[in-house]
Amino acid sequence: MKIAIDARPATGRRSGVGNYLHVLLHELAELDQRNEYLLFVEQDAAIEPGLPENFKTVAVEVRLLRWHLAVARACRRAAVDVYHSPESPIVPFLLRRRSILTIHDLSAIRFPGVATWRTRLYQWSLFVAARRVGRIAADSGNTRTDVISLLKGRPGHVRVVYPAVSRRFRPLHDAAALSAVRRKLALPERFILFVGTLEPRKNLQRLVRAFHAAKTDRPCKLVVVGARGWKFAPIFETVKTLGMQARVVFADYVADEDLVGLYSLAELFVYPSLYEGFGLPLLEAMTCGCPALAGSASSLPEIAADAALLVEPTDEEALADGITRLLGNEALRADLAARGLERSALFSGSRFAQALLDLYRETAQETGS
Repeated sequence: MKIAIDARPATGRRSGVGNYLHVLLHELAELDQRNEYLLFVEQDAAIEPGLPENFKTVAVEVRLLRWHLAVARACRRAAVDVYHSPESPIVPFLLRRRSILTIHDLSAIRFPGVATWRTRLYQWSLFVAARRVGRIAADSGNTRTDVISLLKGRPGHVRVVYPAVSRRFRPLHDAAALSAVRRKLALPERFILFVGTLEPRKNLQRLVRAFHAAKTDRPCKLVVVGARGWKFAPIFETVKTLGMQARVVFADYVADEDLVGLYSLAELFVYPSLYEGFGLPLLEAMTCGCPALAGSASSLPEIAADAALLVEPTDEEALADGITRLLGNEALRADLAARGLERSALFSGSRFAQALLDLYRETAQETGS
Protein backbone atom coordinates (compact mmCIF):
# COMPACT_ATOMS: atom_id res chain seq x y z
CA MET A 1 0.00 0.00 0.00
CA LYS A 2 1.21 3.50 -0.87
CA ILE A 3 0.14 6.24 1.52
CA ALA A 4 0.50 9.96 0.85
CA ILE A 5 0.44 12.43 3.75
CA ASP A 6 0.34 16.22 3.71
CA ALA A 7 3.31 16.65 6.07
CA ARG A 8 3.58 20.45 6.00
CA PRO A 9 2.48 20.95 9.63
CA ALA A 10 5.41 18.80 10.86
CA THR A 11 8.03 21.20 9.50
CA GLY A 12 9.41 24.25 11.30
CA ARG A 13 8.39 25.17 14.85
CA ARG A 14 5.71 22.68 15.80
CA SER A 15 2.55 23.13 17.83
CA GLY A 16 -0.93 21.66 17.72
CA VAL A 17 -1.32 19.83 14.41
CA GLY A 18 2.45 19.78 13.94
CA ASN A 19 2.89 17.82 17.17
CA TYR A 20 0.01 15.53 16.19
CA LEU A 21 1.70 14.72 12.89
CA HIS A 22 5.20 14.46 14.36
CA VAL A 23 4.05 11.76 16.77
CA LEU A 24 2.05 9.97 14.07
CA LEU A 25 4.97 9.76 11.63
CA HIS A 26 7.40 8.40 14.20
CA GLU A 27 4.89 5.90 15.55
CA LEU A 28 4.03 4.71 12.02
CA ALA A 29 7.76 4.37 11.31
CA GLU A 30 8.12 2.00 14.25
CA LEU A 31 4.92 0.10 13.51
CA ASP A 32 5.02 -0.25 9.73
CA GLN A 33 8.07 -1.16 7.64
CA ARG A 34 6.07 -2.64 4.74
CA ASN A 35 3.97 0.16 3.29
CA GLU A 36 5.44 3.10 1.38
CA TYR A 37 4.84 6.67 2.62
CA LEU A 38 5.10 9.84 0.54
CA LEU A 39 5.41 12.92 2.75
CA PHE A 40 4.53 16.12 0.91
CA VAL A 41 6.23 19.28 2.19
CA GLU A 42 6.90 22.80 0.91
CA GLN A 43 10.03 23.47 -1.06
CA ASP A 44 13.09 24.08 1.16
CA ALA A 45 11.30 22.49 4.12
CA ALA A 46 12.47 19.26 5.69
CA ILE A 47 11.01 16.60 7.92
CA GLU A 48 13.26 15.98 10.89
CA PRO A 49 15.60 12.98 10.50
CA GLY A 50 15.07 9.53 11.88
CA LEU A 51 12.40 8.15 9.54
CA PRO A 52 13.20 4.87 7.75
CA GLU A 53 13.63 4.26 4.03
CA ASN A 54 9.95 3.53 3.36
CA PHE A 55 9.21 7.20 4.19
CA LYS A 56 10.07 9.48 1.25
CA THR A 57 9.84 13.28 1.30
CA VAL A 58 8.43 15.06 -1.77
CA ALA A 59 8.97 18.85 -1.96
CA VAL A 60 6.24 20.79 -3.76
CA GLU A 61 5.77 24.50 -4.55
CA VAL A 62 3.58 26.09 -1.89
CA ARG A 63 1.13 28.15 -3.98
CA LEU A 64 -2.32 26.74 -3.37
CA LEU A 65 -3.37 25.69 -6.89
CA ARG A 66 0.11 24.57 -7.92
CA TRP A 67 0.46 22.64 -4.67
CA HIS A 68 -2.66 20.57 -5.27
CA LEU A 69 -1.97 19.99 -8.96
CA ALA A 70 1.58 18.87 -8.17
CA VAL A 71 0.43 16.62 -5.33
CA ALA A 72 -2.28 15.09 -7.53
CA ARG A 73 0.25 14.41 -10.32
CA ALA A 74 2.78 12.90 -7.92
CA CYS A 75 0.14 10.68 -6.34
CA ARG A 76 -1.08 9.52 -9.75
CA ARG A 77 2.45 8.70 -10.92
CA ALA A 78 3.16 6.80 -7.71
CA ALA A 79 -0.20 4.99 -7.83
CA VAL A 80 -1.03 6.16 -4.31
CA ASP A 81 -3.74 4.14 -2.57
CA VAL A 82 -4.79 6.65 0.08
CA TYR A 83 -4.14 10.32 0.89
CA HIS A 84 -4.22 11.71 4.45
CA SER A 85 -4.62 15.39 5.27
CA PRO A 86 -4.06 16.05 8.99
CA GLU A 87 -5.39 19.61 8.69
CA SER A 88 -6.22 21.08 5.28
CA PRO A 89 -9.83 20.49 4.11
CA ILE A 90 -8.71 20.91 0.48
CA VAL A 91 -7.56 17.57 -0.87
CA PRO A 92 -6.54 16.89 -4.50
CA PHE A 93 -9.73 16.48 -6.53
CA LEU A 94 -8.85 13.10 -8.03
CA LEU A 95 -8.04 11.68 -4.60
CA ARG A 96 -11.18 12.63 -2.73
CA ARG A 97 -12.70 9.15 -2.42
CA ARG A 98 -9.29 7.82 -1.39
CA SER A 99 -8.66 10.59 1.13
CA ILE A 100 -8.78 10.82 4.91
CA LEU A 101 -9.21 14.16 6.64
CA THR A 102 -8.43 14.61 10.32
CA ILE A 103 -10.79 17.06 12.05
CA HIS A 104 -9.40 18.16 15.40
CA ASP A 105 -12.21 20.40 16.61
CA LEU A 106 -15.04 22.67 15.53
CA SER A 107 -14.46 25.40 18.09
CA ALA A 108 -15.01 28.28 15.66
CA ILE A 109 -18.44 26.90 14.77
CA ARG A 110 -19.37 26.20 18.38
CA PHE A 111 -18.01 29.56 19.61
CA PRO A 112 -17.80 31.92 16.60
CA GLY A 113 -17.40 34.98 18.81
CA VAL A 114 -14.03 33.85 20.18
CA ALA A 115 -12.36 32.91 16.89
CA THR A 116 -10.75 34.89 14.10
CA TRP A 117 -12.53 35.21 10.77
CA ARG A 118 -9.82 33.05 9.19
CA THR A 119 -10.51 30.24 11.64
CA ARG A 120 -14.25 30.54 11.12
CA LEU A 121 -13.79 30.42 7.33
CA TYR A 122 -11.47 27.43 7.61
CA GLN A 123 -13.85 25.44 9.80
CA TRP A 124 -16.89 26.21 7.65
CA SER A 125 -14.91 24.97 4.64
CA LEU A 126 -14.92 21.61 6.41
CA PHE A 127 -18.68 21.52 5.73
CA VAL A 128 -17.94 20.79 2.05
CA ALA A 129 -14.95 18.54 2.77
CA ALA A 130 -16.96 16.33 5.13
CA ARG A 131 -19.13 15.19 2.21
CA ARG A 132 -16.34 14.66 -0.29
CA VAL A 133 -13.54 12.84 1.51
CA GLY A 134 -13.53 9.09 1.89
CA ARG A 135 -13.14 9.05 5.68
CA ILE A 136 -12.90 11.51 8.56
CA ALA A 137 -10.70 10.84 11.58
CA ALA A 138 -12.07 12.72 14.59
CA ASP A 139 -9.82 13.38 17.58
CA SER A 140 -12.49 12.36 20.10
CA GLY A 141 -16.03 11.11 20.46
CA ASN A 142 -17.05 14.68 21.21
CA THR A 143 -15.53 15.88 17.92
CA ARG A 144 -17.17 12.99 16.05
CA THR A 145 -20.55 14.08 17.43
CA ASP A 146 -19.86 17.65 16.32
CA VAL A 147 -18.82 16.55 12.82
CA ILE A 148 -22.03 14.56 12.41
CA SER A 149 -24.35 17.20 13.89
CA LEU A 150 -22.71 20.41 12.62
CA LEU A 151 -21.14 19.30 9.34
CA LYS A 152 -23.66 16.55 8.53
CA GLY A 153 -20.84 14.03 8.18
CA ARG A 154 -21.84 10.48 7.31
CA PRO A 155 -21.80 8.57 10.63
CA GLY A 156 -20.28 5.42 9.13
CA HIS A 157 -17.42 7.41 7.64
CA VAL A 158 -16.46 9.38 10.77
CA ARG A 159 -14.12 7.43 13.08
CA VAL A 160 -12.65 8.35 16.43
CA VAL A 161 -8.85 8.19 16.34
CA TYR A 162 -7.39 9.37 19.62
CA PRO A 163 -4.08 11.24 19.24
CA ALA A 164 -1.03 10.57 21.39
CA VAL A 165 1.83 12.60 22.78
CA SER A 166 5.53 12.18 22.13
CA ARG A 167 7.27 9.41 24.05
CA ARG A 168 9.46 12.18 25.42
CA PHE A 169 6.65 12.94 27.89
CA ARG A 170 7.10 10.90 31.06
CA PRO A 171 7.64 11.60 34.76
CA LEU A 172 11.02 13.26 35.25
CA HIS A 173 12.69 12.52 38.59
CA ASP A 174 16.28 13.50 37.84
CA ALA A 175 17.05 16.31 40.30
CA ALA A 176 19.82 17.80 38.16
CA ALA A 177 17.64 17.88 35.04
CA LEU A 178 14.77 19.45 36.98
CA SER A 179 17.06 22.09 38.44
CA ALA A 180 18.37 22.88 34.97
CA VAL A 181 14.84 23.47 33.67
CA ARG A 182 14.00 25.61 36.69
CA ARG A 183 17.07 27.78 36.09
CA LYS A 184 16.62 27.97 32.32
CA LEU A 185 13.01 29.14 32.54
CA ALA A 186 13.47 31.12 35.78
CA LEU A 187 10.64 29.18 37.40
CA PRO A 188 9.31 30.02 40.85
CA GLU A 189 9.72 27.53 43.68
CA ARG A 190 6.02 26.65 43.74
CA PHE A 191 3.63 27.11 40.83
CA ILE A 192 0.56 25.85 39.01
CA LEU A 193 0.79 25.47 35.24
CA PHE A 194 -1.30 26.24 32.18
CA VAL A 195 -0.18 25.28 28.64
CA GLY A 196 -1.99 26.46 25.52
CA THR A 197 -2.42 29.28 23.02
CA LEU A 198 -3.54 32.57 24.52
CA GLU A 199 -7.03 32.90 23.05
CA PRO A 200 -10.56 33.34 24.44
CA ARG A 201 -11.71 29.72 24.46
CA LYS A 202 -8.82 28.76 26.74
CA ASN A 203 -10.66 30.68 29.48
CA LEU A 204 -7.55 32.33 30.90
CA GLN A 205 -9.32 35.41 32.27
CA ARG A 206 -11.45 33.24 34.52
CA LEU A 207 -8.39 31.22 35.47
CA VAL A 208 -6.51 34.36 36.53
CA ARG A 209 -9.46 35.57 38.61
CA ALA A 210 -9.91 32.11 40.16
CA PHE A 211 -6.21 31.92 40.99
CA HIS A 212 -6.48 35.34 42.62
CA ALA A 213 -9.39 34.11 44.76
CA ALA A 214 -7.82 30.73 45.64
CA LYS A 215 -6.34 30.28 49.11
CA THR A 216 -2.94 28.72 49.68
CA ASP A 217 -0.88 28.27 52.85
CA ARG A 218 2.36 29.29 51.11
CA PRO A 219 3.36 31.43 48.12
CA CYS A 220 2.45 30.05 44.71
CA LYS A 221 2.51 31.48 41.19
CA LEU A 222 0.65 30.76 37.97
CA VAL A 223 2.92 29.95 35.00
CA VAL A 224 1.25 30.38 31.60
CA VAL A 225 3.04 28.70 28.68
CA GLY A 226 1.83 29.45 25.18
CA ALA A 227 2.10 31.75 22.21
CA ARG A 228 -0.18 34.75 21.85
CA GLY A 229 -3.04 33.81 19.56
CA TRP A 230 -5.89 36.29 19.19
CA LYS A 231 -7.99 38.52 21.49
CA PHE A 232 -5.40 37.96 24.20
CA ALA A 233 -5.13 41.58 25.43
CA PRO A 234 -7.95 41.17 28.04
CA ILE A 235 -5.87 38.44 29.75
CA PHE A 236 -3.05 40.89 30.46
CA GLU A 237 -5.55 43.59 31.43
CA THR A 238 -7.10 41.23 34.00
CA VAL A 239 -3.68 40.46 35.47
CA LYS A 240 -2.95 44.19 35.75
CA THR A 241 -6.36 45.09 37.19
CA LEU A 242 -5.99 42.48 39.93
CA GLY A 243 -2.40 43.56 40.66
CA MET A 244 -1.19 40.04 39.81
CA GLN A 245 1.86 40.98 37.74
CA ALA A 246 4.23 39.41 40.28
CA ARG A 247 2.17 36.21 40.61
CA VAL A 248 1.45 35.38 36.95
CA VAL A 249 4.41 34.41 34.74
CA PHE A 250 4.02 34.30 30.94
CA ALA A 251 6.56 31.97 29.33
CA ASP A 252 5.57 32.00 25.61
CA TYR A 253 6.76 28.97 23.57
CA VAL A 254 8.61 26.18 25.41
CA ALA A 255 10.26 23.20 23.66
CA ASP A 256 9.05 19.68 24.44
CA GLU A 257 12.17 18.74 26.38
CA ASP A 258 11.61 21.66 28.76
CA LEU A 259 7.86 21.06 28.94
CA VAL A 260 8.55 17.65 30.46
CA GLY A 261 10.43 19.37 33.28
CA LEU A 262 7.67 21.97 33.68
CA TYR A 263 4.98 19.34 34.10
CA SER A 264 7.18 17.43 36.54
CA LEU A 265 7.92 20.53 38.64
CA ALA A 266 4.38 21.95 38.76
CA GLU A 267 2.20 21.50 41.83
CA LEU A 268 -0.71 20.95 39.47
CA PHE A 269 -1.82 21.54 35.89
CA VAL A 270 -4.93 23.66 35.30
CA TYR A 271 -6.81 23.47 32.00
CA PRO A 272 -10.21 25.22 32.23
CA SER A 273 -10.80 25.40 28.46
CA LEU A 274 -14.33 26.09 27.25
CA TYR A 275 -13.92 23.74 24.30
CA GLU A 276 -11.31 21.22 23.15
CA GLY A 277 -11.38 18.72 20.31
CA PHE A 278 -9.02 16.59 22.40
CA GLY A 279 -6.72 18.61 24.66
CA LEU A 280 -3.16 17.39 24.14
CA PRO A 281 -1.71 19.48 27.02
CA LEU A 282 -3.98 17.63 29.45
CA LEU A 283 -2.67 14.30 28.19
CA GLU A 284 0.91 15.60 28.35
CA ALA A 285 0.41 16.56 32.00
CA MET A 286 -1.16 13.22 32.89
CA THR A 287 1.62 11.34 31.09
CA CYS A 288 4.20 13.26 33.16
CA GLY A 289 2.44 12.42 36.43
CA CYS A 290 1.26 15.99 37.05
CA PRO A 291 -2.09 16.19 38.90
CA ALA A 292 -4.68 18.00 36.81
CA LEU A 293 -7.68 20.27 37.24
CA ALA A 294 -9.69 20.58 34.01
CA GLY A 295 -12.92 21.98 32.66
CA SER A 296 -15.88 19.63 32.44
CA ALA A 297 -16.79 20.78 28.91
CA SER A 298 -16.44 19.16 25.46
CA SER A 299 -13.89 16.33 25.18
CA LEU A 300 -11.95 16.87 28.41
CA PRO A 301 -14.07 14.53 30.59
CA GLU A 302 -13.73 11.91 27.83
CA ILE A 303 -9.96 12.14 28.03
CA ALA A 304 -9.50 12.55 31.79
CA ALA A 305 -12.37 10.44 33.16
CA ASP A 306 -11.71 10.19 36.93
CA ALA A 307 -7.98 10.95 36.56
CA ALA A 308 -8.45 14.73 36.95
CA LEU A 309 -10.54 17.03 39.11
CA LEU A 310 -13.23 18.34 36.74
CA VAL A 311 -15.12 21.60 37.30
CA GLU A 312 -17.56 23.72 35.31
CA PRO A 313 -15.21 26.05 33.41
CA THR A 314 -17.52 29.09 33.55
CA ASP A 315 -17.85 28.85 37.35
CA GLU A 316 -14.99 30.95 38.75
CA GLU A 317 -15.84 29.99 42.33
CA ALA A 318 -15.62 26.29 41.45
CA LEU A 319 -12.28 26.90 39.73
CA ALA A 320 -10.96 28.76 42.76
CA ASP A 321 -12.21 26.06 45.12
CA GLY A 322 -10.59 23.36 42.98
CA ILE A 323 -7.24 25.15 43.02
CA THR A 324 -7.49 25.68 46.79
CA ARG A 325 -8.42 22.06 47.38
CA LEU A 326 -5.57 20.64 45.32
CA LEU A 327 -2.89 23.01 46.60
CA GLY A 328 -3.85 22.13 50.15
CA ASN A 329 -4.12 18.37 49.76
CA GLU A 330 -0.89 16.56 48.89
CA ALA A 331 -2.55 13.14 49.16
CA LEU A 332 -5.20 14.12 46.59
CA ARG A 333 -2.52 15.43 44.23
CA ALA A 334 -0.61 12.17 44.55
CA ASP A 335 -3.77 10.16 43.89
CA LEU A 336 -4.61 12.17 40.75
CA ALA A 337 -1.02 11.91 39.54
CA ALA A 338 -1.18 8.11 39.81
CA ARG A 339 -4.58 7.97 38.14
CA GLY A 340 -3.35 10.24 35.36
CA LEU A 341 -0.40 7.98 34.61
CA GLU A 342 -2.68 4.95 34.44
CA ARG A 343 -5.26 6.72 32.30
CA SER A 344 -2.69 8.14 29.88
CA ALA A 345 -1.55 4.63 28.96
CA LEU A 346 -4.85 4.21 27.09
CA PHE A 347 -3.74 6.90 24.62
CA SER A 348 -0.48 5.32 23.52
CA GLY A 349 1.34 6.20 20.33
CA SER A 350 1.13 2.63 19.08
CA ARG A 351 -2.67 2.64 19.39
CA PHE A 352 -2.82 5.99 17.62
CA ALA A 353 -0.73 4.79 14.68
CA GLN A 354 -2.50 1.42 14.45
CA ALA A 355 -5.93 3.07 14.35
CA LEU A 356 -4.91 5.29 11.44
CA LEU A 357 -3.16 2.45 9.63
CA ASP A 358 -6.39 0.43 9.90
CA LEU A 359 -8.29 3.41 8.49
CA TYR A 360 -5.79 3.71 5.62
CA ARG A 361 -6.35 0.04 4.73
CA GLU A 362 -10.12 0.31 4.97
CA THR A 363 -10.25 3.39 2.75
CA ALA A 364 -7.88 1.91 0.17
CA GLN A 365 -9.74 -1.40 0.03
CA GLU A 366 -13.14 0.22 -0.39
CA THR A 367 -12.06 2.57 -3.18
CA GLY A 368 -9.91 -0.05 -4.85
CA SER A 369 -12.69 -2.60 -5.20
